[in-house]
Amino acid sequence: MVMVVDPTSSGKTELGLKILLSDKVFLQPPARIKYHYRAWQNRFAEAEAADPRLEFVEDSQSLMTYQVGVSTLLWLLMTRWMR
Repeated sequence: MVMVVDPTSSGKTELGLKILLSDKVFLQPPARIKYHYRAWQNRFAEAEAADPRLEFVEDSQSLMTYQVGVSTLLWLLMTRWMR
């Protein structure tokens, strides 16, 4: 699991997508990437079209269960820490 926490408009989305879409970051790329967010950004649609492993899920507080045996990267994008 990766959590990116920083103020609004600090570049979290661009940093995250650059990392997730890079073919040079992971030794063994995850089969699926679940990207949890609070506010939809048009950039998500572009990224989803570029990589079918990406799935964007609204509301980072409702984390779901994942299929056992499938390599899944859980990416959380937040502007503040949840309590």
